Amino acid sequence: MLRESTKPPHDGSDVNLEPSLLKRGRDRMMAALRIANSKLANLCAPLVAIAQIGSKSRVHHHRGQEFLAIGKPDEAEAEFRIAMQYRTNRIAAVRGLLQALKDQGRIEQVVPELLKMAERMSEDEIRQLPFPAYCVSQVAHDESLRLDLDRLVTNNPRAFDATVLLALVEAKRENVDGSIRLFRNLAIHHYGKLHHPDAAPAEPRFLILGQPKAATTTLFHSLTHHPRMTGPLLKEPNYWSSEYALGPNWYQSLFPHWTEESWRFTGEASTSYLLHPEAPARVAKSLPKVKLIVSLRNPVSRAYSEYWMQRGFGNLGLSFEEFANKLMKRREFCPFNRVKTNKNGLPNNLFVGSVVLPGLRNWLDFFPPEQLLVVRDEAVQRDLQAVVRQICRFLEVPTFELPASIHMNVGHYPPMPEDLKRRLEAWYAPHEEALKAFLATHPNKIL
Repeated sequence: MLRESTKPPHDGSDVNLEPSLLKRGRDRMMAALRIANSKLANLCAPLVAIAQIGSKSRVHHHRGQEFLAIGKPDEAEAEFRIAMQYRTNRIAAVRGLLQALKDQGRIEQVVPELLKMAERMSEDEIRQLPFPAYCVSQVAHDESLRLDLDRLVTNNPRAFDATVLLALVEAKRENVDGSIRLFRNLAIHHYGKLHHPDAAPAEPRFLILGQPKAATTTLFHSLTHHPRMTGPLLKEPNYWSSEYALGPNWYQSLFPHWTEESWRFTGEASTSYLLHPEAPARVAKSLPKVKLIVSLRNPVSRAYSEYWMQRGFGNLGLSFEEFANKLMKRREFCPFNRVKTNKNGLPNNLFVGSVVLPGLRNWLDFFPPEQLLVVRDEAVQRDLQAVVRQICRFLEVPTFELPASIHMNVGHYPPMPEDLKRRLEAWYAPHEEALKAFLATHPNKIL
């Protein structure tokens, strides 16, 4: 039988340790802590270094963006080149550098710069290098550049933008079979399990017809976030307008091939379609059930935005005001019964590109109004999510929630002089009145 102890519990009050023992214990504990801290510091050092590098990269990238926004692309170039020296966020810095070069009118340096960068990059970074389609003509006429790009694509078949650029170059050189082969190989890598090469190519459910510089890229990329949407390899093929001679096999090579088309959809956006005189008849013959989306913008701001885009490509010699004065001197008001086009069926100048009424009427000669949706750019800027929901209902697909802001192709250029703006608004006024009357009776619109 256990007995309870009659001694009081020990509270340690009678323990009398020597001061030397206490000091020795404290010293040992402090030494152990120093060793532990040293090991922890060694473990964390790489993470701290990465964070510091990432912070420096972001600082220079942010400065570059600020310089672009205030129209100083040369200073922006310097900041982006510094940001590119760090491995963190390097591709974002490359995109900024290309924009800076473009804004300076130095697009001839873009492809050589990218090819030089690729020599020092990992395979994963090369896949992401943003080779732009606007360099097609340059590469097509420079055999050395074309061969260098060909070698890059051969060694890196998953390099998306590089392969697309090379495929477009081959089409430009009238090597249509070579272009198709490149697109088909890229489709296998890009679409993965969704792609069945032996199945029929998917037909686009929608075409975004234009206008240029009127939020068409924003609308297209918004739709690519739809869980059932699979985009083509080329967002803007211009097939039904200027590239029709390449043939249907070329166009079909841009789209995925799948066996369950009923639950997925695709589409494309080519701003050359709206005003092209032959595009509506071509589309109606091959895609009679396709849904058509037209994005419209204030004609003056649209023309001004396109001017700065074309100036970046080095296509314009006069100032915007000189162009406008020359135009308004020739015609008192904007002609809107028909649009003059060049040999490719495209508008003769950037001011005519804002005259949409003849194009709308032409498309409605071949398609019922129920198949054409008109979207104003102001509605996109006001509430993109609401616009996309309405587009989904128009396309008869489930609605979905967009991620954070995805507005694309935001231009940076100086403001237009107010007097010039007022004169151009007066010049476009007859067209805008006629367009307003047209939209009042059109059944499908988001204003």
